[in-house]
Amino acid sequence: MRTNRLIHSKLLKACLLIVGICLFLWSVTISYERQKLKTESHLKSYLTATVKDLNNEIIKSTETLHSLASLFKTISPVTKDIFEKFTSSLSSKKNASLLIEWQPLVLEKDKKTFSIYARKLGVKNFKMLEPTKDGKFINAKKRKEHFPVLFSYSTIGQKSTVGLDLSWSKERMRSKLLARDQGVPVASNSFEVFLTEGSRKSKLGFAITLPVYNQRVETKDERIKHLKGFLAAVFYVKELVAPSLAKLEAHNIGYKITDLANKKTLVDKKFDIYQKISKSETINVYGQKWKIEVFADASLVGKYINISEFIIPTVLLLFIIFLFYGLAFIEVKNTELANARMRLEKALSDAKGAARSKMRFLANMSHEIRTPIHSILGFTSLLQQEKNEKVRKDYTDRMVNSGKHLLSLIDDILEVSSLEKSEVHIKNEPFSLSKLLDEVEDIIQVKIKNNIGVDFKIIRHIDYDVVLGDALRIKQVIINLLGNSFKFTKSGYISLECEACFVDSNCLDVKFYIRDSGIGINEKYLAEATEAFTQEDDTFSRKVGGAGLGLSIVKSLIEKMNGSLLIDSKKNQGTLIIVDLKLKKDHLPIKDYIDDNSKTEKILTEKSILIAEDDSDSRLLLEVFLQSQNLKLTFVKNGKELLSKLNNEKFDLILTDIQMPELDGLEATKILRAKGVEIPILAMTAHTLQEEKEKILRSGITDYISKPLDENGLRKFLIKYLI
Repeated sequence: MRTNRLIHSKLLKACLLIVGICLFLWSVTISYERQKLKTESHLKSYLTATVKDLNNEIIKSTETLHSLASLFKTISPVTKDIFEKFTSSLSSKKNASLLIEWQPLVLEKDKKTFSIYARKLGVKNFKMLEPTKDGKFINAKKRKEHFPVLFSYSTIGQKSTVGLDLSWSKERMRSKLLARDQGVPVASNSFEVFLTEGSRKSKLGFAITLPVYNQRVETKDERIKHLKGFLAAVFYVKELVAPSLAKLEAHNIGYKITDLANKKTLVDKKFDIYQKISKSETINVYGQKWKIEVFADASLVGKYINISEFIIPTVLLLFIIFLFYGLAFIEVKNTELANARMRLEKALSDAKGAARSKMRFLANMSHEIRTPIHSILGFTSLLQQEKNEKVRKDYTDRMVNSGKHLLSLIDDILEVSSLEKSEVHIKNEPFSLSKLLDEVEDIIQVKIKNNIGVDFKIIRHIDYDVVLGDALRIKQVIINLLGNSFKFTKSGYISLECEACFVDSNCLDVKFYIRDSGIGINEKYLAEATEAFTQEDDTFSRKVGGAGLGLSIVKSLIEKMNGSLLIDSKKNQGTLIIVDLKLKKDHLPIKDYIDDNSKTEKILTEKSILIAEDDSDSRLLLEVFLQSQNLKLTFVKNGKELLSKLNNEKFDLILTDIQMPELDGLEATKILRAKGVEIPILAMTAHTLQEEKEKILRSGITDYISKPLDENGLRKFLIKYLI
């Protein structure tokens, strides 16, 4: 009942608010559309009048050219004086017109005689020239036709290049030839016109070219045959259109004219522009398209606004908002109480879930830890009683496997802890992909031998072998995933495929595909497969072991390396896992260290090592591990004894435990380094957290090896610093 009341209250408030807003918007929209229509009609009338004026101005601009064309058809010859007097008397657009030129047609065979003829017409020192790339003028090159500037008249006294052969420029000739073929004036694109020779100041202008013929022509062929030359005029755009735009400025109407050929803005005048209301039209300027736009000024728009139309809807809207706010305030308080109750219920549910997860985890950990401990203690007891060497060896092998399993479990738990605290640091060092795969194959050999019914193979598609990355972490990921495959695949196949392809010249996309024909993963569980302490089936996990940490560690490590993990699996149909990493290629060679046993024995012979270890069992284990290496071993029980021994004897290397009574290994190392002792000091530590390892190295320790130790690993570790 209470829920229904809340729903009805919300619906009522929503309806009130929606109705008020709709009425207000409807009124505003109607008023706006009305004012917009009136403003657009007003703008349209001004635009039409302006376009008409512009067309008239443009037609007037060519009157001088048409009059000059008639002059050249009726009088022969036209001298320089006649041209200038006639042009000056006709030019009524002196502010807009910049330059008027006569450019006669001269054939190549008549070029020399034309120069003499030009001088007779009053053009002194006439030479037919053309510009070079560096701006210099040279004699015009041979061409079939030439169009030199013979006469030039400037309304502002600007100097023209008389004698300039315009046929050198294909761009300029394009509009001229078009005018010749059509028999009409043709305009050019707009361009910058410099005010005086050598000046940096310029205005936008354009040119109009008019063809002149020797007689009346009708067809294109006749126009080409009887062409006499071209009359050309250059105009300032702003001065040409200014009279037509004056009416717009008088009414505070903004405008803009654009040359559509090159998108240049020819003139632009803005007041307080109301940008949403505008009108535009395109005009034809002797073949060139100009777009003229007009904009409604804010004052023009304001003439059509009726404020009274907004009063009633505004008052209604304010009343509805006030009513809505009052109802909403009450509703908010009720909602806050309901949300608080929901949060408490959720917190209680989460606490119960966490408690259940904790109990499941503790039960699983208890089983996982107790099982190997039970095996170790049980087989130790049997070993003490058994005399058969073959049986004793079997017992010791089982004890070693149980110990390794227990160590692996502890490492996984610490790895998850380090990843959660962001204490795992990814290295970026050169390594070989091929060598990494070889090492993986060597490590996995034991599992291959134990799974006789499983076919295992490694497939390689590697475009480039040496890359930068954390080889140890990548190997850890691959071995972890392969370990899962061997754990859940009792027959069929398991494969590891490595594909390394170039993304660009410096980066490779390295993908590892792990496929198996095992029991697979239920599709419903896939989303949770990479979460820590989770397993699909607790019953099955008890059969194969594991704490449910493997995929969680793998996912976290891959994300640390900026990679991705994809799992595709179906129950009883096998699994495909794809690890995708982006690694940079490396240009440095990788150093391969070859472990030659015969050479090692000679190197280690008579080398002296001082070992500090307080635990008697550990001392015995070290002595047994190293007794076959021809080393001189000296044992002490703490840091004080270590310092005392070094005062009396010399050693090639120091191997020390970290935690010892009286004086630990770190403090002893600091004292030795302070005294200037430079021999290698190596540490044995059970610490696995990264911050502890960094603390060890900061103390002056040369390097460290993690417990538990194995004979082969210890030997290789010592060789590095005894060579």
